[in-house]
Amino acid sequence: MEKRILVAIILSIGVLVGFQYFQSLTGGGREVGREEAAAPKKDGGKPADVAQPAEAAMRPVGGGASLRGTMVKVETPLYTAVLASEGGGRIVRWDLKRYHAKKSNGQIGLVAERDELPLTLRIPGIEGAALPFSVDREELVLKEGGAPQVLLFQHSTSAGRVERRLTFHPETYQIDVETTVLGYPSYAVSLGSNTAVIDDLDSGNWNVSVGPAARIGRDLKRESLTKGSGSDQVSGEAEWAAIEDKYFVMAAVPAKPRGGVRFEFEGPRQATLHLAEGAQKPADLKPGDPLTAVLDASGRVVRVERQRGVAVPSRNDGERIVVGKVAAVSGAQGTLQLETRHIARVVIPGAAGSAPDKIRVYLGPKERDRLAQMNAHVEDLVDFGWFTVLALPMFWVMKWIHGVFGNYGVAIILLTALLKLIFFYPTHLSYKSMKRMQDIQPKVLALKEKYKNDQTRMNQEMMEIYRKHKVNPMGGCLPMVIQVPFFVGLYNIFSLAIELRQAPFAGWILDLSDPDPYYVLPILMGASMLASQKLTPTTVDPTQAKVMLILPVIFTFMFISFPSGLVLYWTVNNILTIGQQIYINRSPAK
Repeated sequence: MEKRILVAIILSIGVLVGFQYFQSLTGGGREVGREEAAAPKKDGGKPADVAQPAEAAMRPVGGGASLRGTMVKVETPLYTAVLASEGGGRIVRWDLKRYHAKKSNGQIGLVAERDELPLTLRIPGIEGAALPFSVDREELVLKEGGAPQVLLFQHSTSAGRVERRLTFHPETYQIDVETTVLGYPSYAVSLGSNTAVIDDLDSGNWNVSVGPAARIGRDLKRESLTKGSGSDQVSGEAEWAAIEDKYFVMAAVPAKPRGGVRFEFEGPRQATLHLAEGAQKPADLKPGDPLTAVLDASGRVVRVERQRGVAVPSRNDGERIVVGKVAAVSGAQGTLQLETRHIARVVIPGAAGSAPDKIRVYLGPKERDRLAQMNAHVEDLVDFGWFTVLALPMFWVMKWIHGVFGNYGVAIILLTALLKLIFFYPTHLSYKSMKRMQDIQPKVLALKEKYKNDQTRMNQEMMEIYRKHKVNPMGGCLPMVIQVPFFVGLYNIFSLAIELRQAPFAGWILDLSDPDPYYVLPILMGASMLASQKLTPTTVDPTQAKVMLILPVIFTFMFISFPSGLVLYWTVNNILTIGQQIYINRSPAK
């Protein structure tokens, strides 16, 4: 029997690892066809030279040393944003107030490289990012519970006229964008370079998608930031398009599904960055270290930090951020050789004409409830995998419990107890079946010895014993197999749900989405698993029983790298199982 249980456990892990790895290879969801398009284009509609030097590629848009025109600040309860009037309201800064970088604890900003900024206009034959616009005000302050407010950007010349109306809401991350383009034949809007991609190191994980995404009909098309190349036009009409990472996303939802959406990619490049006078850099930088560098208006490095993302956000509008990894360091020359990270852009064609072209834009965390408010199935980006149908109810229950107690660790414990209660009866039957199997084991061994040369007769006699004693030889495995989908669903919840990101439990557990830094929970899990195994009725010989004892050790080392929330679930489940086993073992046999 224990052999079957071991096989069930191995199959569980196989499903968890294998399927998620398969998803990472296929990009998740059903693959939608794509058409090869032209080379990536810059703002002016001219093909970009993918072999150009990195220093040129990292120039601020517009070709100048810094952004020009009026900078408009938008303050809401959820974020602080800065928009440039030049280009018609391109987003220069978007700093979230409720989310912080893990290492520096600074606010997370969703706009880094300025190769191309979010909401950049692309007009054929014109450098749309450099178009001068007037704006009706220089600051918006939205208070909680207040009304939405509007920014109006206007551009008008003899060649054409462009008007952009951006509506901000105080309690959402959504912007309503209305663009009217007259005189110009067509236009497109870009979501910017790597917008919302805080850290592409997660792109290799089993169940994490980093890069462009779009919904075509009922299909979700995803493209890996590190595997995409060139410029791919998505076939079919997109209900929405986005750039995402593990926890954050920028999504654009047109008023109605739109064809011609394009994904653009550029690979890493080498760049030599010169340190500004007096600039400090982290000690002991070495090749391969992740790096975020802040450059001043002249292109010299003023601050760097050994962390990818925006842990050292720009302090003024003349600075820009470059993200990559260290290639080489020259202290004597005061230079850093940097390998920039992969670049991805999503470009959505617009509709020119006298009628405003409407697009709703979301720039914020991948919270299912907020994404669902877009009413366009954008919440599909939070994909809990094969067993989403089971994971979602568990996720909702966990959120409800958190709303009552204010602690996701407590929510996990109570959810575990609830699941244990649901599975109490089948588990109870399982252990009773295993106990009966243990009682009849001497008879089974006697039959094996008696009919060792007659396999058919031995099987017949064994089935007769099972029938007589009302024992199901598979009864011990079935409850465990039933629970496998729930375990996989929970794994994906703990790995992907932003609600658990930096959610503390107690003591040293400050982030339930990260592994236990001191390995306390994995050790407790292994010890509880060993205790449970000792209490489980056994039907194998002593040598095999000793071999089975290695299983808790294997699981302990495997769970060291798992999210601490998942390890907490497994540990509490083991403890509750031990209590149930003690109850069954003390119950009179029937």
